[in-house]
Amino acid sequence: MIEITASTIVSTITRALKDNFPEFNIYKDRKLQGLKKPCFFVFNLNSEQSKFNKDIFNRESLINVRFHSDYNRPDIDEVAFKLLDILSDIQNGELILRPIREITYEVTDGVLQIFIPYKIRVFKQSDNGVNMNTLESKGVIK
Repeated sequence: MIEITASTIVSTITRALKDNFPEFNIYKDRKLQGLKKPCFFVFNLNSEQSKFNKDIFNRESLINVRFHSDYNRPDIDEVAFKLLDILSDIQNGELILRPIREITYEVTDGVLQIFIPYKIRVFKQSDNGVNMNTLESKGVIK
């Protein structure tokens, strides 16, 4: 079983982008100096965790993919639609990523931002506490 974290999701998305856009630089962290456009930034925007059951938790991560370029709006929309197809179902070995809700995108100041929500079910081994030793009891009736 694969341990899935936000970092695993980001790496899997990055790999899918490299496979489909080999000519573009792809960054996992913000890099503002020396940027070669066009390029992608992929990072976990935020995460939250809720308890589902005794040992089961649901963890939701919102992943942000940003596309920086000097493209005009129709070309950016074309890249956006290609990304929607790519990001709707990503498979990497045993790991299959599918968003839990719709993928949304917006273009602000020529930068394409895509928001992809993922849900992961996490199983945690509960601590059973201290095991007791055996207890001997003797009963006497008078």
